[in-house]
Amino acid sequence: MSALSTLMLIIKMPRNHMRKRSQPPPSEKFLHLAVEDVLRGKTSIRKAAEKFNLKPSTVGFYSKRYSSCGLLPPAEIKRPQHSTHIFPLRHRNGKKHEKASEDWLCGFPKRNSSLSIRNSEQTSQARAAGFNKTVVDTYFDKLQSLFIKYKFKANEVFNADQTNNPTVMQPPNVIAAKGAKQIQQKVSAERGTNVTMLAFINAAGGTVPPVFVFTRKKSATPYSTFLPSDVRIMAEHSLDIHVLNG
Repeated sequence: MSALSTLMLIIKMPRNHMRKRSQPPPSEKFLHLAVEDVLRGKTSIRKAAEKFNLKPSTVGFYSKRYSSCGLLPPAEIKRPQHSTHIFPLRHRNGKKHEKASEDWLCGFPKRNSSLSIRNSEQTSQARAAGFNKTVVDTYFDKLQSLFIKYKFKANEVFNADQTNNPTVMQPPNVIAAKGAKQIQQKVSAERGTNVTMLAFINAAGGTVPPVFVFTRKKSATPYSTFLPSDVRIMAEHSLDIHVLNG
């Protein structure tokens, strides 16, 4: 076989590894007893494997691993298994590179169905540093003291949330021919302006009309033409914002 054929065979090798072993993994209890008998010198590896219905290679592997523990092995023989547990990389890809290979990385999510590739949310260092046990405990202590002092009702406790509404929506996915470099779709503008919306809800489940904040210096009343009459319109640099934040 030539070098080119060997290279093509390696490239076409599938990454979906099929497990060949059909037997269940060895029991932790029986494996512990077998290794204990071997370490104490009561029996040989082969006889201990036959006694507890285990493979001699498995008993020999763990007996050699814990041979320095004395006459008793540790409480847990096998390594703890978890869906997100990653073994040290030197056992996966050798000691030369100290990093996981591409094949191992592609196969790891397949072996752990509970994992998925997610986009992480950006969090500033100041917010991450400020969110600690001391700050949270102080906040809830002050909140509890205010509830005891003023005795708020459920309809008097509100939660406000902020979200951005872009004026130019993202175009949807379309079907196009393979190999096409550019796919255009007409929009009102290439870059729109984000409009901030503040939503309010109380602990009893009641809501109040939202507030829209436009990036303007003067009043944003002209934007209320296509909005419900009870919606509050504000400008970002107007006096109303300072009163609202006040």
